[in-house]
Amino acid sequence: MTKTGQWLKQRGTELGRRLVSAGVLRTVGLILVLLGLGVLLGRLGVYKVAPVLVITAWLGVVGAIVWGVYWVKHRSGWYQPVALAREVEMHQDMRHGSLGGLAEWTPQAGSADLGRLADRQAEGYLQLHGRQGLSRVRKHTGRSLRNAGLAFFGGALAFVAAGLPKVTGIPAW
Repeated sequence: MTKTGQWLKQRGTELGRRLVSAGVLRTVGLILVLLGLGVLLGRLGVYKVAPVLVITAWLGVVGAIVWGVYWVKHRSGWYQPVALAREVEMHQDMRHGSLGGLAEWTPQAGSADLGRLADRQAEGYLQLHGRQGLSRVRKHTGRSLRNAGLAFFGGALAFVAAGLPKVTGIPAW
């Protein structure tokens, strides 16, 4: 792998970790909401009248896990070296393929020395300007992580609120 490809792969790994964290937080938040709904329906006695609703709320957890896995897998392609190279190229108004072509370049034809020289120049460019070229992807990932944190917090609140006992008066000591 070229130095350009290694640099892009490292950035993709960093961003990918944040993506997985966001996916886990979102999924757990959704699971907590569904479990809280199941607890609430159970506490209200809905299981006596329509047990299917309670079972559906509990089975929704499986759907939430499937959705979480799909969500992460669908977005993981955004953090592959070629995709990140294209993002830097677009953000820095570079010619299409100037970094992406080096990200997975293997010397099959042409001069290997010219390829290594181009790789060194591209790596130097990425060292200086690569992070700012990925600013849009980093902002999107950060926003996704913040929203996932809010989803988790909301799910935790919903779950706790569903399980709180009803207060009917001041308990006697």
